[in-house]
Amino acid sequence: MKASVDGLTAHCQSQLDHALELWGIGFGFGERLTAMNAEAVRAGLAQAEANRELLLRGDVTGVGVGIGRVAAAHWQSWLACGTEFQTQWQASLRKIAAGTTPAA
Repeated sequence: MKASVDGLTAHCQSQLDHALELWGIGFGFGERLTAMNAEAVRAGLAQAEANRELLLRGDVTGVGVGIGRVAAAHWQSWLACGTEFQTQWQASLRKIAAGTTPAA
């Protein structure tokens, strides 16, 4: 009976460890996205501030190019972060499927 209880306890602990690992991956992804979004907003505002005179005259061409660069860099960062997240998530799911214990 004790062996059954110990086995069930170990199994439950392993499942909790896996859930915590997946949660940590997701939480880290959310933190990185939040930081990237904030940086993109700061860069966009800095671009608009740098071209304030152009904006006031209604010339949005220079600002548009600068904002476009900010948006392209932001999108590239999102894709890289998303790819990293998927890689980590899938690796963790493979460990769960294989029945291995997550790294502490």
